[in-house]
Amino acid sequence: MKFQSALLAALIAGGLAGCQADSDIAGLGGDVVEDCGADGICGNDDDNGGFGPNDGSTESPVFVDTDGDGEADTLVSEGQGFVCTELAPTGSTTQVGADGLVGGPLTDLLNLLGGGSLTSLLNSVTSPGNVVDSQLATYATFTTTAGGLGLLDTVELNVLPPGSMNLEGRYAVFGLSFPGGTVDLSLLDQITVRTYLNDVEQEYRVFDSIVIDLLGQNLVGGEPIWFGLKATKNFDRVALSLSSALLSVDVGEQLRAHELCMGGVFVDPPTN
Repeated sequence: MKFQSALLAALIAGGLAGCQADSDIAGLGGDVVEDCGADGICGNDDDNGGFGPNDGSTESPVFVDTDGDGEADTLVSEGQGFVCTELAPTGSTTQVGADGLVGGPLTDLLNLLGGGSLTSLLNSVTSPGNVVDSQLATYATFTTTAGGLGLLDTVELNVLPPGSMNLEGRYAVFGLSFPGGTVDLSLLDQITVRTYLNDVEQEYRVFDSIVIDLLGQNLVGGEPIWFGLKATKNFDRVALSLSSALLSVDVGEQLRAHELCMGGVFVDPPTN
């Protein structure tokens, strides 16, 4: 099902990152992040490579941890679609990492694995900055090549918000799409969203069979979705990762990450 156009004229609003618009979605009245696309026209789905209207058209697999064990295990809102109202704050940065590591500890690991490991890791995620550029039309791309990452268990695209802020209660939700023809439902459970605080894992959600059953055929053909978690603990880093099963499959472009969303609402899917 194609996302339906439900957003109107674009405007810039202070306090929220990205293109925003007045909207009649469930009476929100504005502050909806739009896909303005390569053609510069906001709020449409014109096959320009973008995310499409951010209007809650697809039921969104966004979960929350209800028992404090770190696994986000319960849908925040069943049967509704997520509408992003706030992207990552201005000044957020990205780092490509592996096995939960960034910075110095990652460098030490890569040195143990050999000189080509850093190059292979960096090449596995192209245009990582696109996930915090406030444009749903652009995306970072995970590319997997058999044997290219050696002994690494995961490759991760990390987003680090600027400064020090309490993000408990906020969202760690990525806009994702899958290049047409590469979706393998048996491998999707290797995709994970994790939050960290001072490099210690806080919460996570795996793209598992529950998510696949929830979305059904909406994954086929590159249809975009929102996927992730609502944080019950503070965090200073969010990681979107691909695990070992995907790293050993030579499929080229496997996953596109359009944007990190940290604020949003749930609405009934539009009917027209």
